Amino acid sequence: MASALRLVGAAVRLLPSTSAVHYLDAGGISVALAAGLEAVLGGLREMHADAAALQNAADTVFDALYAMPAMPTLPASGANAPTPA
Repeated sequence: MASALRLVGAAVRLLPSTSAVHYLDAGGISVALAAGLEAVLGGLREMHADAAALQNAADTVFDALYAMPAMPTLPASGANAPTPA
């Protein structure tokens, strides 16, 4: 049972990243993480001409996203959004 719970926890932690990667790869519904991830990966492509170095750098980014304890809560938008002071 404990190993099943660990697998579920891992899947939940991967969901935001996999949703962002899917959006960047195939399109569809945008997720909040996609724009930032696209910017970071674009910067890495500029920094690393060598494919192996680019892969190592990208791996570090995805490892950090996986290690993130929870997705931050984004402010609401639209009619219910708080108004600036």
